[in-house]
Amino acid sequence: MAWSLDWFAASTLARQGKFIRRVGWTNRWLVYHRGLWWIRSETAVDVVQATQIGRDELLARDWTDEAFDANPCGALPAYHRTAPSYRDWGTPIMEPPPIPGFPES
Repeated sequence: MAWSLDWFAASTLARQGKFIRRVGWTNRWLVYHRGLWWIRSETAVDVVQATQIGRDELLARDWTDEAFDANPCGALPAYHRTAPSYRDWGTPIMEPPPIPGFPES
């Protein structure tokens, strides 16, 4: 079990079959199954809609695979003591292309 994850670490866990959620979510989980993201609540399981997950979720560093009632002291410590490296998007996010006529640094 882990907590204080960024989106990339949490989504990696989800792709391994674990349910993930933000620490503040006490009634829903994100699940990755068969190439789709699903949101699971107490009453339903639906495909995630673009309006349900936004910028705040992608930049959050409070993702976990802990149960709602878990003791956070029993979890692994925070993974990120420094800014996460963005494997999928490059560093920094959305780096602009080089300016024409100037060498790349």
